[in-house]
Amino acid sequence: MIECQTCGEIFAAATNYGQGDWHVVHPMLIKRLPAEVPEPIKSEFEEAAKCLSIGAFKACVSTCQITLESIWRDKNVSGLNDLLGNGIISKSLFDKATEIRLWAGIAKHKLCIGDIDPIDAEQLLVYLETLINDVYVEPIRLEEMKRKRDKLK
Repeated sequence: MIECQTCGEIFAAATNYGQGDWHVVHPMLIKRLPAEVPEPIKSEFEEAAKCLSIGAFKACVSTCQITLESIWRDKNVSGLNDLLGNGIISKSLFDKATEIRLWAGIAKHKLCIGDIDPIDAEQLLVYLETLINDVYVEPIRLEEMKRKRDKLK
């Protein structure tokens, strides 16, 4: 049990003995998405974040791909190539999404000799969050900024 020196909250933490890396186990620190993100994309992303927080790294990566597929359905396209071809995502985001897809293929369909590294799973979740932010959050926030600016004229 550890007390936060900033806010005074009590939480439980655990370490992998011998490695020295501590992580919070209760309450779980879950990455939440802004309200602009539609369901089921929002809940699927948050499920991937929960998987990461409890050390289920293969499940995290697999759920990242499920979230990508929900984005395809939401945008009425059949895959990453269509997201890129229709200008919904940039080439950089396409490359990040491709990594998510390829890693998930390994996690779901191959017998991995070793586990997926937590740092790799976290990076893929960051890629997914970046894509979601670019597709859903920033366009809305940019329009809001334009409206505010127009009111100042």
